[in-house]
Amino acid sequence: MVTDLIRAMAWCGNTTDAIVVGIGYPENTDPQEAWREAFARRWIDLTPIRDEVPEKWVSEATKRPCLTGDACNFLNFMKNEVIPMVENEYQIDPSKRILAGHSHGGLFTAFALLEQPGLFRYYIIGSPSLSYGNKFMFKCEEQFAIRRKRLPANVYLSVGELEESANDTTLADTLRFAAILESRKYKGLSLRKQIFTDLNHCEVIAPGFQAGLKIALRKLQPNPV
Repeated sequence: MVTDLIRAMAWCGNTTDAIVVGIGYPENTDPQEAWREAFARRWIDLTPIRDEVPEKWVSEATKRPCLTGDACNFLNFMKNEVIPMVENEYQIDPSKRILAGHSHGGLFTAFALLEQPGLFRYYIIGSPSLSYGNKFMFKCEEQFAIRRKRLPANVYLSVGELEESANDTTLADTLRFAAILESRKYKGLSLRKQIFTDLNHCEVIAPGFQAGLKIALRKLQPNPV
């Protein structure tokens, strides 16, 4: 999806092309088993701390053991293995790295922003699961703010208008996270947020990514002579 979005946008000339790196999982020939494996592994790789509450129902839903809280190792894998491999293989600009994620991927992108600031230039955070781990990311940001006054990154936060109910606080949590980041006045931080009207958690994925990538890949206009 992201590859096709970038390809289509670049065709009209306002944005650059890009090398898209997707980190996935081995796929079983059975589509349902492939989905279960990917779903379970997302809970392991993309969550910053262990939370035993969802582990039981995720294990029951996927019919396999599922732990949580391995995001730090997953981020180190990206930093120490994936990025060097890609930069060694292709001609790219390391100063223009982009990290994008939705839902648990958005949670992981927010975690990467605070855990490895400066590793990426742009952080595209879509509908992040900020309620995870008793709202751990808010505590993480609070500790970050005590230690540091600089956050060199361009952050784009997106969320759907319909991501709010008695059991879903994604909209409120996303806006709260954006407001906290803005209130800190971190040096080097550029932040934009967007609410997509009449869209739910699944419907907002594509427009959220496209809007964020449009910002990250926008061509600089030449200065008039």
